[in-house]
Amino acid sequence: SLSSDKHFLIYMPIPSTEKEIKKVQTVSITSPTVEVPTNQQ
Repeated sequence: SLSSDKHFLIYMPIPSTEKEIKKVQTVSITSPTVEVPTNQQ
């Protein structure tokens, strides 16, 4: 029971983390891109 519980917890966050990382990278790339030229001008 313990082994199954640990496997499930590790299996579920694997895809969730990949999707969150992609969303964070997309926002991080757009955020600095717009803030960089605005600050330079």
